[in-house]
Amino acid sequence: MLAIIAAFEDEIKDYLSSGGLKLFERKGVLRFYRAAEDTEIIVAVGAFGRERAEEATRYVIEEYECAMIVSAGFGGGTRPGLSPGDIYVCDAVKAVEGPPVFWRAEDAEEIAVDDVTMMVLGQQMVDERSSFNYGKCLSLPQLISNSAMKQWIGDAFGVHVLDMESYWVCKVAAEHGKPYLVIRSVLDPMEQTLPTFISESLGYGRFATLARAVRYIVAHPAAAPKLWRLTTQAKQARAALAEFLVGMTVLGDSQSMDLAVDAS
Repeated sequence: MLAIIAAFEDEIKDYLSSGGLKLFERKGVLRFYRAAEDTEIIVAVGAFGRERAEEATRYVIEEYECAMIVSAGFGGGTRPGLSPGDIYVCDAVKAVEGPPVFWRAEDAEEIAVDDVTMMVLGQQMVDERSSFNYGKCLSLPQLISNSAMKQWIGDAFGVHVLDMESYWVCKVAAEHGKPYLVIRSVLDPMEQTLPTFISESLGYGRFATLARAVRYIVAHPAAAPKLWRLTTQAKQARAALAEFLVGMTVLGDSQSMDLAVDAS
């Protein structure tokens, strides 16, 4: 069985819809989806941050005996010229902890993705004519919204995208001897600074985020076009991620992913 681990439903809902995956279990804040006609794919949503990402990954491995783990969702770009919806398949994932003032490249933990798994996936997606990039991902304990900070991180750590979960998903998978992949769809390019309310709203749900957005627009009416652009970017990133995941998993026929598991 293949497990896809995601932080927020907004990242993965196009994939859930396209595959007809339905909610079948809750465990605290975590929600688990699968298609009635396909028991070979399970999607865990709510794995936001290190603790929840580790919990979700352990659960799908131990309770559902998942043979392969995929961390999937949005990412912030750290290289110039990226666009919303650009897909990165990460050949390595890094992590640093603590406040930003203490972040140093030499202190970053790193996990590489198995070369055979990457090779099988790459050939499969070439066959599917899917456009994607290989790169490195850095998992951080907080959202980075500032353009200059994203650029500094990209240069200092040699990474292409940022998130808050992938490293911890991969670490748990590695501890259990399971192959893993990281798929990130760029939401905000390096050149873009996000409104502050977005980082303040993480983990509080859609309605809390909407309320903060309304208050932000009231206080900063000139920012309304930027927020509309961000909404459009989210749609682009979500659609691109869904298209890639559908091609990768070949929903309803898991044989192609079994090849990756067998090869590893």
